[in-house]
Amino acid sequence: MRMKPISLALMYCLCSCLLLHGQIPQTLADPVVASEKLTVSSLLTTELVMKRRQLKLIDDLRKEEARYAQKTGAIGNISNSMLYLALLNMINGMDTKIAAVEHNISIVKITRLGFRHGLKGFESELENEKRYFRKLKQEYNLLNNSLLLSGGSGYNFTAFLKLLLQTMEIKENVLQINKNVRALMNINILFAK
Repeated sequence: MRMKPISLALMYCLCSCLLLHGQIPQTLADPVVASEKLTVSSLLTTELVMKRRQLKLIDDLRKEEARYAQKTGAIGNISNSMLYLALLNMINGMDTKIAAVEHNISIVKITRLGFRHGLKGFESELENEKRYFRKLKQEYNLLNNSLLLSGGSGYNFTAFLKLLLQTMEIKENVLQINKNVRALMNINILFAK
């Protein structure tokens, strides 16, 4: 009988030692493992958020590239189209303006009976403007033919804007010559164009 309580006590001590021995490392390991799991989980969540943000940025970049590709066509955006149309209109109208000034000069020649007081200067100025306009028209034709092969909308805008400004300058000079010639016409203003 005595054996039984001793064996029970021994078994109890042995079990409690085993349990305590098994519990102590497990209780120390639980917080370490839990913190490692928490760290890994937070890092994975951060990586997923960054992946989603990266995919959204890539999608935004594709949309922006598509919008930019539309604008970089030969006549891709509104400012290029409006500038091109203004230049086309001005170049087409310049020939008629120059022809009108030449007509007015010929009327003044007829009415003055050979006296060309001041008219020779206007004729030479008009001839210079015509020569300059012919060069600009050649440049315009060259730009117009190479429009599709050019370096993009920025190049087109700059080239056509320079040409438009030069054409406006010629138009201003031609109109000034026309005004001066019309001032010499007196009563023959009825025949002026």
